Amino acid sequence: MSSNGDIFWSDYHSPGKGDGRVPQTAWRGPGAASLTLNQLEVFATVARVGSFTRAGEILLRSEAAISQQVKVLEATVGTRLIARSPGRPIRLTEAGRLMLASAETVLHQLDRTLEELNAMTSFDTGSLVVGSGSYFGSYLLPFICASFHQMVPGIRTHIYPARGVDCIEALRRRHVDLAVTGCDDSDGGIVRKHLADKDTVWIAPLQHRLASRQGISFGEIAAQDLVLPPVSSSNRGALDKWAAEHGSELHPRLEVTGVEAQVTAVRSGLGIAAVPAHVLSRYSDAPLRVLSVLGFPLRRSWSVVWRDEELSPAGTAFRDYLVAQRAKIEETSLYSPRGTGTSAPA
Repeated sequence: MSSNGDIFWSDYHSPGKGDGRVPQTAWRGPGAASLTLNQLEVFATVARVGSFTRAGEILLRSEAAISQQVKVLEATVGTRLIARSPGRPIRLTEAGRLMLASAETVLHQLDRTLEELNAMTSFDTGSLVVGSGSYFGSYLLPFICASFHQMVPGIRTHIYPARGVDCIEALRRRHVDLAVTGCDDSDGGIVRKHLADKDTVWIAPLQHRLASRQGISFGEIAAQDLVLPPVSSSNRGALDKWAAEHGSELHPRLEVTGVEAQVTAVRSGLGIAAVPAHVLSRYSDAPLRVLSVLGFPLRRSWSVVWRDEELSPAGTAFRDYLVAQRAKIEETSLYSPRGTGTSAPA
């Protein structure tokens, strides 16, 4: 301990000094008041990237400076937040995980407050992060963001790609401001507003034995080589629910992320796939057939979701603009049965 009462790392981390625990004096008196936003930012960055060196590169500081800030924070709160082992990656202690959740909340709220203070004089400025799964996020959201930016150039939008339940979790952890998802898991402080309906269809190569069939049953589909999205995606969740309604399960030959990979796998003869109908316009020249399957197209819904709290002015503006695009979004779900490329069954 220094002459002015400050506590250094060596006071409780040097070999042979007691049991290695932080002195209780680190928490008493004015010690807690010395906790700073800078310490929280440094700690949150280290925890997020899992490295003192990488955190230093991101924050433009030396590794020693980063390590010292974390040590001071640990001394302030009175417990270790990061477990260090030579030659092994760092990991958060239980206390570290608790502190990280609080730090992320504090830092995010501060950013939001500063943004709202700025927006109090101008409702056409700010920034927001929009979460979305691969289908909506890849094919529709970029165009919506672009048109919104043309209308309100002062609001910056960033797309956060995440699948299904991961998108909801990102919303809860404040990594995104709002999200577009087909996932139904939105309980617990999440508000949902219907955005648009979408259709999912089964596709196969033109020469597939089911290509000319009508009224294909679940059993016939389940018996095929299936190319499906990962179980964490909302589209896969809907397909698994469809299978459960038939008292069965779908067993894919191949699981791939992204509709491009699914379509490529089908074109390569690896099986059949269920994809959102709105993406098929991109493959109008591909030798694919939309199968006539009982219960399909499978109608599902996209929703815009946000935390059960007031959105920022930028978030409110984008949400309202997004909902206003419902007709245009649903129009893109149509696929053309004409031509020799992607087509509906005759």
